[in-house]
Amino acid sequence: MNLTSTTINMNLIEYFILKCNIPPQSIIIISHYTIQIKMYKYTIGKLRTEYPDHDFTKVHIHTTDSIQEGSADIVFEDPIRTQSPGFTNDPGRNSVMLTHTTSFQIITTNSRDIQCPGRDQPIIRQAFDAAKRSKACIRIARDMEEHEKLLCHRYVETQGARIDGVITLR
Repeated sequence: MNLTSTTINMNLIEYFILKCNIPPQSIIIISHYTIQIKMYKYTIGKLRTEYPDHDFTKVHIHTTDSIQEGSADIVFEDPIRTQSPGFTNDPGRNSVMLTHTTSFQIITTNSRDIQCPGRDQPIIRQAFDAAKRSKACIRIARDMEEHEKLLCHRYVETQGARIDGVITLR
């Protein structure tokens, strides 16, 4: 489980709903792993209790295997990986992550974790590289005052180090 990406995404989701008045139902979170999804659901539940007037439970949360249809204005993609490429290198699962957006998508990942040895890079890595070339990426690290507050959320405890967040605009 990568709590750093969960932390960043939950800070952004909370900001979008509370400060930008984005309707919760216009947001989808997609991750490859159910354990990651459980962390999102836990945090959403806590926010629902804290802010009962904003129905955080309307945020759609799915694994790449559980999302069948539907789209949203804003899709948060969390393609975490562990020691090997696994799902991160699965073209089918990656295309699922990339095809549910109507306005824009936010991919939060550590760019080192989506690399594979050899010439064939996963689709998610290719998307990251394209976004980086078009300057649609931000780097977030604990030593960066500008974005450092994104690395802490009151309902998610992390010990993460560096993470590159990709914001891809369509």
